[in-house]
Formats: sequence, structure tokens, C-alpha cells
Amino acid sequence: MRELGRVVSITKTGKMIVKVIDVKKIPSLGLKVYDERLTPVGRVYDIMGPVSSPYVSVRPETPGLNPEKFLGKMLFVEERKPKKVRGRRRRRR
Repeated sequence: MRELGRVVSITKTGKMIVKVIDVKKIPSLGLKVYDERLTPVGRVYDIMGPVSSPYVSVRPETPGLNPEKFLGKMLFVEERKPKKVRGRRRRRR
């Protein structure tokens, strides 16, 4: 586990916007995100902003989770790489 950053805002769709602490260790898409008690909160959905100070969008996956209670709190991310996600297959002719 390593620190991801602090939650700075919540979007209208319920995603949490996190300010990344360590610019050299930007997480991959799809990694699981945890709170201080190491309970799963969601997954990394998007990476945005300037390279010098990026932000990460975290999509909550736990049903009934209130993202408002995470404002200002530190979130953590797992160290390992996520499984490779395959897109739709193309039909061959």
C-alpha cells in the first residue's frame, strides 16, 4: 500500500477527485483505492490535470458508500499492476 492523495472534491456523478501526492508514482487505471482503515473505496477511473500536479478520479464501487465523508481524507492505492482490461473485439471479415 502507498499513499495516493487527499480527496479535494466530489463530482455530480459521485466520483471523488484526489490530488496526487507523489508525482513520480502516478497510479494505473483500474487499481483499487482504500481508505485509512484499508477498506476498499473504489477504483482509479481517470487521470487528469497537468503532469506537474495531477489529479485522479476515483469511482466508488461499494454500494451505499457516501463519498462526501471522504472529503479531506487520505486515500491509498495498491502497489501491484491491475489485470489487463480488454476492449471489444473486432469482427473479422
